Amino acid sequence: MQKLVLFLLLTCSLCAHSQDTIYLGEFGSGIVKNKSQATKYRIVTPDPSEKDVYEERTFYMNDTLSMYRSVYKYYKKKKQVRIQKSYYKSGKIHLLIPYHQGKNHGDFISYWESGKLKRKDLFKNGKFVEGTCWDEEGVEVPFYRFEINPVFPGGLEAMHKYVKDNFDVSKVPEGSIFTKVQVSFYIDTDGSVIDAKMRKTADPMTNYQAIKLVMDMPKWSPAMQDGNPVKVKRTLPIALK
Repeated sequence: MQKLVLFLLLTCSLCAHSQDTIYLGEFGSGIVKNKSQATKYRIVTPDPSEKDVYEERTFYMNDTLSMYRSVYKYYKKKKQVRIQKSYYKSGKIHLLIPYHQGKNHGDFISYWESGKLKRKDLFKNGKFVEGTCWDEEGVEVPFYRFEINPVFPGGLEAMHKYVKDNFDVSKVPEGSIFTKVQVSFYIDTDGSVIDAKMRKTADPMTNYQAIKLVMDMPKWSPAMQDGNPVKVKRTLPIALK
């Protein structure tokens, strides 16, 4: 089964039920208050033809459409996306994704910017059934998953060994009440680890050691979406005891 996590899918909680305009910052930074800091903006409006259905449109700052979603019960906890369309910066369609009761259902279609088909994946009730991929000339190529997670060199066991070998537990202050820290970081499109920050902190020395551990990581195999490397966020928990 394929798990689809779309880099264009950003969710947020809203309190008004009329039109809302939301400004979005750079990847991973979420909502920003200052328009000058935004890279995209989103407008949510009720669908005049259907009760409890809202239309969500996300635009680049040059007013080119980036994403469209039709959402049932948008302001509820159990809201359901019914269809999603994503677009290239040129305005041409990139993805067409149908849903049924919140799950991928039907033909998940990706296009090259030229308009030619890039992939067609069939889903039924959230489960991947089959898929076909094409190159830019329209020639069928070996199938590859829409989303591929980043991989630490050598895999998960190698990452555990890296943490064990490079984090000195003896430097954690004696009597510390902290049992775990968490470091968030991004894996860039070339596999580099960047922007490490503490999510769950301890004492300054432990925090410094945790940040250094992450920033000194070797390059990962980057995450891929639709055959292209993408920047993703990850969190690393480190046990102190």
